[in-house]
Amino acid sequence: VLFYATSNRRHLLPRHMMENEQSTAINPSEAVEEKVSLSDRFGLWLGFHKCSQEDYLTMIDGYADHFKLPLGREKLHAEALEWATT
Repeated sequence: VLFYATSNRRHLLPRHMMENEQSTAINPSEAVEEKVSLSDRFGLWLGFHKCSQEDYLTMIDGYADHFKLPLGREKLHAEALEWATT
């Protein structure tokens, strides 16, 4: 079991302030900060770096080989390129 404990704005503000996000009593940036606070502390960050299509497909092949994926290269590449563009 993994348990995370955190204090965040919803536990610190009166209920009437929480219900009205547009209230002038709440700084708008605090609402954004709250949404990413758990991600910042405990989240998984994925980096998408610029690379050529050839390099991208080489990385895909490496993962497929490592995890012994049962897909042919042509199908694997087609699905990888579709995923990358969507």
